[in-house]
Amino acid sequence: MAGLVCDICGGKLVMDGGRRFATCEVCGVEYPLRALKSMLAATGVAPKAQGAAKAADFVIVAGVLKEYVGADIDVVIPDGVLTIGKGVFNGMKNIRSVTIPDGVVGIERNAFSGCTGLTNITIPNGVTGIEYAAFHSCTGLTGITIPDGVTSIGEMAFQSCSGLTSITIPGSVNIIGKQAFAGCTGLTEITIPDSVTSIGKSAFSDCTGLTRITIENGVTSIVEGAFYGCTGLTSITIPKSVTRIEEEAFCDCKVLTNIKIPNSVTYIASKAFVGCTGLRGRCVYCGATTISSLAECKSCGKPQPYSGHIIY
Repeated sequence: MAGLVCDICGGKLVMDGGRRFATCEVCGVEYPLRALKSMLAATGVAPKAQGAAKAADFVIVAGVLKEYVGADIDVVIPDGVLTIGKGVFNGMKNIRSVTIPDGVVGIERNAFSGCTGLTNITIPNGVTGIEYAAFHSCTGLTGITIPDGVTSIGEMAFQSCSGLTSITIPGSVNIIGKQAFAGCTGLTEITIPDSVTSIGKSAFSDCTGLTRITIENGVTSIVEGAFYGCTGLTSITIPKSVTRIEEEAFCDCKVLTNIKIPNSVTYIASKAFVGCTGLRGRCVYCGATTISSLAECKSCGKPQPYSGHIIY
């Protein structure tokens, strides 16, 4: 293993034939692959770029990629892989790009989580689901296209991808899981298509860069904490398909000044807009600023989801 030495005796590390671990040629201590990758990062030794996929670098069982044991920064997953398994690339911070073959249909939980150096990845059209925390904390990603065919975006799938500035959710998606995009502070706007019927708790919480959200007809409830802490949000339109707005759905959206709630909404939780100081004295239904001391709008007559005209 060029450039790496045993941290016990200083001896040279030699990879085994299956590239699963390295052994010190002096004292015989074995170093598993993940330890070697941490050592590479700590010493600043640059892994080599890859030109073509090498079969020995991939552990594939019945079409599922179970493990990657290479040291390349540009990874090309070989043809024949159908599913990228759980945690295969988890925490591999040196990886810069991953090429996924067209035959892949599934990306399992934590597959790429913590790949902070990852800047380029293309999800092929055959993928139907992105599972739990699949790209969690991939802070180097600036944009990603979710292909038509994906029906669900799992819990925390893109959470804390702080470098992400744009993402397109296709019309095939039905479900956006809990905290799917929470902490994506670089996102500035997002459109939720009419195919989406379920948005999980805190799905877009703490997306502080969001200024505009478009929700198309399809969603029936704005769930608890859905847009909690979106401190840059100025405008949102609630579609006529929505009937409920739950607790803290828009909590601490401090600069939110433009919101229209349709007649289809029959329930607004008492703290749905807590901390939305930009809405003080403004009717959340019609936008009028004629709120009575009884917390009713003098223009449309509807009671407001907070005490008096003070957002607390």
